[in-house]
Formats: sequence, C-alpha cells, structure tokens
Amino acid sequence: MSKQVKKSRKKASPADRLPIPGPGRPKGSVNKFTNLKEVFLQAFEETGGVEGLVEWIKKSPRNRGQFYTIIAKMLPSSVDVEIQKPPTIILSDKFLPQESKKERALEP
Repeated sequence: MSKQVKKSRKKASPADRLPIPGPGRPKGSVNKFTNLKEVFLQAFEETGGVEGLVEWIKKSPRNRGQFYTIIAKMLPSSVDVEIQKPPTIILSDKFLPQESKKERALEP
C-alpha cells in the first residue's frame, strides 16, 4: 500500500491580491486634484461663500463643533520659529485688584 501525500497549497500574501498598477498620469495631462480643489471652491462660492458658512456655523452647536474640527485639521501640525533675542518680561500691577494695589502702596 502506498501512502498518499497531501500537497499543501501556497498561502497567498495580500500583495498577490492587489491589482497591477497602471502606467500613471500621462505627461502633459491635467492634474485632477487641482480640478477637484477648483470645483470645491466654486461650490463654496455658489452656496453662499463666507456669509453662507457663517450662517451654517451659527445654525447649531453641532455645526460649530464640526467647523472647529475641520479648521483644526487644516492648521499646520508644527511651526518652526527662530527667536533672535529672548523675550522681555514686563511686570505690571495693572491687572491686580484695587485692594492689592493699595496694600502694595503701604509696603515700605
């Protein structure tokens, strides 16, 4: 009697299931992302522009939260700042309550 040997199948990796990439954007063709940006700006203007956006934000607290989320994503994540000289700190009692100012005047 001969034993039958079970052949194992090769496991397919996720890369085997991906389609073969195409040649890409032909030289000289228009970048579609730029067109998308223009379309969004046109839609923004046609839906009321800045005034329409402000109106939408004021409509509900949820809209205001969504607006802040969008703005936060648009801000740069880091900013490089070069300081030429250290900042000058000016101490002032301008913002102290009136009682504190009187007490300070009495101190020698």
